[in-house]
Amino acid sequence: EGDGGKAAQYDRIIAEREIELQNLIHLSTKYETLQTAVEQAQATYNLLLAKETEAKLKENEILNVGFIQALGEAQEPTLPVSPLNPTIIALGSVVSLTLGIMLAFVLEYVERYQASVASAPDEGKGVTLITSPRQTGGE
Repeated sequence: EGDGGKAAQYDRIIAEREIELQNLIHLSTKYETLQTAVEQAQATYNLLLAKETEAKLKENEILNVGFIQALGEAQEPTLPVSPLNPTIIALGSVVSLTLGIMLAFVLEYVERYQASVASAPDEGKGVTLITSPRQTGGE
């Protein structure tokens, strides 16, 4: 019975250790997932830190340039700004009217030209001889 009891105790210990190992295997996949997430977060942090450093360097560079000077803080306007100035509206109206009239004349010219070409289909076809009265003896 002593050897059988020891064997049963060893089998129980082995079974417990197998369960622990299976749990550790499941934990290893979770660990790898978490490790990947930590690496991505660290890479993002490093990128943002580098961008912040770059922005600070550019800001210092701009502030140290002699020809750019800040006159003061920005202030909110006291009066509302009109989006369309009446002068701009009047100018736009005059330009639109002028362009419309010019377009009407151009379209009228094109229409008359096409009508004249269509009414004289024989022009340009064949050769037309022009004779003077001297050549025909009509004097």
